[in-house]
Amino acid sequence: MPRSFFEYLLSGVVDYSIWFGSPGNYETNLVMVEAKKTRSLDEGMLSFLGYMGMIHHARKTAKMQDTPVYGIVTDSFRWDFIQIRADSEVQNPWDILECH
Repeated sequence: MPRSFFEYLLSGVVDYSIWFGSPGNYETNLVMVEAKKTRSLDEGMLSFLGYMGMIHHARKTAKMQDTPVYGIVTDSFRWDFIQIRADSEVQNPWDILECH
């Protein structure tokens, strides 16, 4: 079955990021988003992944050698740590560790 692909233009501003160079050169690899309501972490996860994806895509488009992006999304009660690897796969380290 053929897959349909659509292009979307994403835009947004993350709550916090850590830069190690020039923002114009996409020299960040950590994004942090704060959930706007207590215990509403899941509601913000898609926006959070969108922000991470925008940075990852910009780094790949700029042909940077080091393209993984790391992120933290929190409502101050729960903290989720996510990684977009160089191969563009999204990984939640807690899924690997199976911590509950």
